[in-house]
Amino acid sequence: MRADLGASWMLTRMASECHMSLRTFVRRFTEATGSPPGEWLIAERVEQAKRLLVERRHSIDEIAAAVGMGSADTLRHHFRRRAGVSPQSYRDQFSAPQPAKVLGQ
Repeated sequence: MRADLGASWMLTRMASECHMSLRTFVRRFTEATGSPPGEWLIAERVEQAKRLLVERRHSIDEIAAAVGMGSADTLRHHFRRRAGVSPQSYRDQFSAPQPAKVLGQ
């Protein structure tokens, strides 16, 4: 899942790809990671969003789509819940300053 965070990861798909029943998959996944699959996936998507925010190459909308959040509003909601700040505040705090543009270039 980590290799394709932007994909739609329904629980039935996760279980199917692991060749397990849904109940067994959820139980074993939670035992292995300490989190239910949905919570784990949101946490991974937020961590990837953090990496993309620091790069400063993508808009919040583009990052939301890339990490599978669907919309900037959904990304903002989960990001604030997990990181304690908005995506833009995180970007402002942790990314390198952009070089000033010189007029005429």
